Amino acid sequence: MDDKNIDICISDARNFHNHGMYEDAISLLSSVYVTSPVSLKSAEVYKLLSSNYRKLGDYDMALININKAINITKKLRAKSSTLNEAELESAICLMNKGIIFEERGESSKAIAIYREALILFKQLHGENKAENGIIINSLVTLGIAYYNRSDFINSRNVLFEALKYFEGERETDSRYHAIINTINEIDGK
Repeated sequence: MDDKNIDICISDARNFHNHGMYEDAISLLSSVYVTSPVSLKSAEVYKLLSSNYRKLGDYDMALININKAINITKKLRAKSSTLNEAELESAICLMNKGIIFEERGESSKAIAIYREALILFKQLHGENKAENGIIINSLVTLGIAYYNRSDFINSRNVLFEALKYFEGERETDSRYHAIINTINEIDGK
């Protein structure tokens, strides 16, 4: 399958996913033959397969596919020409893997993986204030994972760290208010 058709399949699979048609997305993505098995497109196919399996509650298949995507991004990270894109995709895949573990009730594994993804996001975007949103999202996800484990000290510390990344319009950002509310709730315990 050529790149143009792969792009169409990926786009259609995203639309299926967004409309709750997870089995259709899986069927479509399973038919994709990626000509270059170590490419960002192949990683995207596996990442989308993982997401759809996760939505169906098939965490084993979700993990199999996200691990394939992560392995591809690791190989790509060794190639300097795609380093930033591959690192970003790797970090996103790690966050998705953490979500799978969290939904399976394996919060310790989820937290370890979220922390690994956060390190990559900070390496990629730490100095680029335009990309603070992805770091904020990672910190909020990690902070909430700690909160859900009743690890309020780590939750509070991580959420406070997220506040540092907000720029001027934080009062209109729902994430900012969610963080403040969660910190206030922790402080009230």
